[in-house]
Amino acid sequence: MMRYVGIALIILIGLMVRMYLVVALPLWADERDSVSYMELPVSTIVSGAINVTHPPGYSLFLKTWSAVIRSTSAIGLRTSTLVLYVVNALLLYALGRRYLSERYGTMLLLAYSVSGYSVIFDWQIRPYTALVTLMLASLYLLTLDASLPVLISFAIVHVVGLFLDYGFVWYAGSLCCLLLLIWMLPRLQQRVGMHKGFLPPLLISIVVYAAAWLPYWEIGAGIRGIAWIQPYTVPSFFIPYFLGAAHKQEFFVLFLSLLCIGGSVLLYHKKRGWWSVPPVVLAALSLYSTYVVNMLVPVLHVRNLQIVGIGLLFLYAAAFEWLAGKWKYVPFAIVFCLYCINTAVIVQYHFYAPGMLIIKF
Repeated sequence: MMRYVGIALIILIGLMVRMYLVVALPLWADERDSVSYMELPVSTIVSGAINVTHPPGYSLFLKTWSAVIRSTSAIGLRTSTLVLYVVNALLLYALGRRYLSERYGTMLLLAYSVSGYSVIFDWQIRPYTALVTLMLASLYLLTLDASLPVLISFAIVHVVGLFLDYGFVWYAGSLCCLLLLIWMLPRLQQRVGMHKGFLPPLLISIVVYAAAWLPYWEIGAGIRGIAWIQPYTVPSFFIPYFLGAAHKQEFFVLFLSLLCIGGSVLLYHKKRGWWSVPPVVLAALSLYSTYVVNMLVPVLHVRNLQIVGIGLLFLYAAAFEWLAGKWKYVPFAIVFCLYCINTAVIVQYHFYAPGMLIIKF
């Protein structure tokens, strides 16, 4: 009973932080665009003519959400992110338990609830939080037996994700590479904990998406539409961004240290390791492949590589779990306090430097 009370309390703390941002922050330009697209007829939304840099899925989601809550107010629409945050928290807890242990699941929940990276996104009328939800749903399905209902659900999640936002493409592409490796190297199947039977429904979802949407997508216009991100594709910018470190050297060092500790813990885990925590592998694949492509076309859009942020949370949780086992929780208490202070600094950035964190730290 106490375990569930603790889980609920952790989720509530993260919810309160995000609720504060939902209520207190004014709409910014991209949110206003999302609202205006949502108010258009469905036929116009799915035509692909209104926004060349995003597919129609999120606009349709907002339209449905507004019908459910019977409101188009900013706060009403933003509440969708609060609901999705709770879903994400529960999925992360479940994944942590399945990958390693109950304790690891709790640490993962802690890492997400007060994540400096996540609070930048989990309040906006934008697709970012929903992208995380669909990625985590996909990862959870991958831990189940490859039965027909699970495979069908898996395909549906990916079709919805691909239509929700182009950010899902990087996750789906990296997952496709990982499942291909498992298909070609059967020994990996047991180590990674994924069944190769998930590859066909993933490929089917990609084909369905490509056939239904790509003919309507103006590729040239879309690439020109994201050309503004070129200055923000250098490692000195996106590494601190994904780490979730506020623009202060001491926080950057803290998060880089957590990354190294968590990576070492997983690398030298007695029973399970890197391959047993697929989000970390997928984050590495996504970041590497995006950076390679970015040499030709500026596509490394930090707002749409949620799988990288997710992978880092799994590393932080591994570091938290290791620290909690040392010297009666004292190192963990100190580090987690600094982790929370970093998040508080980021929350304040939203007010004295509006929009800064949407683009950069």
